[in-house]
Parts: sequence; structure tokens; C-alpha cells
Amino acid sequence: MEKISRYDECKNCKHKFIASFVETNLNNGEKEVYFGCVKCGIDESILRIIDYADLTPEEQDEVNYLRSEDMYHRDDVTFDEDTVCHLPLAMAIYSRIKETKPDLDEETTFKYFKRALAGMRKSNNEARKVGRIRRLSLENKEVLFTPKEVTIDIE
Repeated sequence: MEKISRYDECKNCKHKFIASFVETNLNNGEKEVYFGCVKCGIDESILRIIDYADLTPEEQDEVNYLRSEDMYHRDDVTFDEDTVCHLPLAMAIYSRIKETKPDLDEETTFKYFKRALAGMRKSNNEARKVGRIRRLSLENKEVLFTPKEVTIDIE
């Protein structure tokens, strides 16, 4: 069986986007939001990398896909505060829901995802968070439960 390229994998996905990275400009307060797909893992924030040569071949395929398919900052993707999340965590939650409830349609699965994410954010119990991480087979709990947001100062 022939291995599908990362470009084709992304092209064949019916994307479900979440806000995976948010930058705030200190000068004007505007937010730059980068989206990632919970299904295939394509992440617009990869476009922040300046030197294309530093990217792996798979990452170069992702950049090529984002640029060629006019995916960067699409008008049909809206910023939803409730879905700002570190992409690996979002993908793990989404895939776990699909795994346990395979008959759900995409919209219902995404509603379950949003509820699960909200529940995780509300929990103040550190042991429960660690347990969720272990069940989702993820590692760094600090990074995963903190949405990626940075502030930049552009002169």
C-alpha cells in the first residue's frame, strides 16, 4: 500500500478547526489567531516559522498545502474562545470521542468535544487533570491545559 503524502492527507480532510495559537500585538492590541484541525492536525501557526529549510518534509507539505489551497486566515473559520486549545490535546480529545462513539456525525462529535474541553478547564483538581492526560496518552500537562497565547511587541 502506497503511503499518502502529508499534503494529500490534509487535502482529503474535512477540517474541524479550533484556535490553536493566539498572538496579541502590544502596540495595537489586535489578536492574530492561528487555527488547527482536530482531525488531521494541520496547524496555521507553522507559517510563523521564517526559514522554510528548517522544516521537516512533512511540515513543508503542510506549508505548501496551506499556501496552495488558500487555507491561511480563511473567512469561513471564526474565532471561538471556547475552542482555544493546544492542538495535540484537542486532537486527543476529538479522537477519543470518535473512538468511543464512532456513529456520531461530525457536528455532534464537535459539540461533545467543546463540552469535554469546557469540563477540563473547569476542573481545579490536579489529580483529575493528570488522570485525563494519562488516559489520553499525552505528556506535558502544563502546556496542554494552557491555551497557547503570546504577546508580541512590533515596532
